[in-house]
Amino acid sequence: MDFNILFTRVKNLLMTPKTEWPVIAAEPATISSIYTKFIVVMAAVPAVIGFVKGSIIGYSIPFVGTTMRLPMSMGITGMVVQYAAGLLGAFLFALIVDALAPTFGGQKNRVQALKAAAYTATPVYVASILQILPVLGALAILAGLVYAIYQLYIALQATMKAPQDKAVGYTAVSILVAIVAAVLLNMVLGAIGFGFGGRGMMGAMGAAAAARGAIGATADSDGMGVIVDPKGAAGQVSDWAKRMEAAGAAAEAAQKSGSSQAAAQAATAAIATALGGDPNTKALSTDQLKSFVPATLLGMKRTDLEANRGNAVGVQTAEVEARYSADNSKSVRLKIQDLAFANGLMALGSKFGVESEHSSDDGIEKSYTENGRWIQESWNNKSNSGKYSLMLGERFNVEVEGDAGSLAELKGAVATLNLSGLEALKNEGRKAPQSAGADAINRGGAPNRR
Repeated sequence: MDFNILFTRVKNLLMTPKTEWPVIAAEPATISSIYTKFIVVMAAVPAVIGFVKGSIIGYSIPFVGTTMRLPMSMGITGMVVQYAAGLLGAFLFALIVDALAPTFGGQKNRVQALKAAAYTATPVYVASILQILPVLGALAILAGLVYAIYQLYIALQATMKAPQDKAVGYTAVSILVAIVAAVLLNMVLGAIGFGFGGRGMMGAMGAAAAARGAIGATADSDGMGVIVDPKGAAGQVSDWAKRMEAAGAAAEAAQKSGSSQAAAQAATAAIATALGGDPNTKALSTDQLKSFVPATLLGMKRTDLEANRGNAVGVQTAEVEARYSADNSKSVRLKIQDLAFANGLMALGSKFGVESEHSSDDGIEKSYTENGRWIQESWNNKSNSGKYSLMLGERFNVEVEGDAGSLAELKGAVATLNLSGLEALKNEGRKAPQSAGADAINRGGAPNRR
């Protein structure tokens, strides 16, 4: 890594973007080289700064005169998660940019799309350094985001060859789709615990390894190409990208048809494809989910029940949450989520189930895969509380959190639920037993052409 070259690139992007972007577009590069020479380093900046601010400097509480700091273990976990998300997010945004290119008169090129996605974020990376300063940090991030949008507008013309008169629309739609995808992605990552749970350097290495697997970018012997294992995560994401290309072609055809309904459906399909799911999948009804919520749990009576079923740009989600309380003020919360819209991503996430464990006098945090189920558990000895969650059928997230005598009690509470009955509904609401996207991810190959 030549940091002088990196520094010059950052400076030029900030000071002279109009002349720097044509240079970037003309440079020979691979997905691997863009990651190793830029993203791997720059994505670490906001992650490290966030850790320093949260766990070392802390946040001042107005009118109280005190400073709150996150526990070091929590800060390190957050840093690792943010770094891994930054590595993965760059590639996912590149897929969106690449898929939308033909719609706005651009030229599809995955490497050029990754250039646009990676280097566009430079103002945000730099602005994140000012997070250490109160008030000014938030303003700096806002300014960085605005400047990043302008960078993307220039980048799409240089890298994707988008006509200037269509670059504004290309920029706006790319950002809109990315925002929607990010919201849905965060729901899934939060549900399946895509934080890897690692601690320190080993945790960071595990997260980085998982993210590198997700982007499918292993450098070959001369560092100029990418070796893709069709049965591994790289091959799965490579196939995922091919489906994004198909979704982009469908979106282009829909736009040419002049039908607003067809265009909306194609956009929904593109988002679902980006998440590895099937846009035609219908989430379970709230009544179906409520049937798996018992009247009592751990000897405590159910005191509250909330059920929601929503539709975000045509992508359905469903969730039930119940609270159980006892006379001695103990309480636990049960949550069941139907995340069928992202079954492909959840399948991929389960394959990235980095096993990790951290224990101390305060308690334990652990993540692992057992019988094909991705499991996360934590316990705090001081508060006698914890959380136990698992993923069923690469679709449902089941979580119990709260007060108990031990972590074993929380596990036992989950075991009393009708897990097999819920898992049996993993194909409910689909037109076919398995969507082509999820099938490809599960098998590690091309979609099954039925």
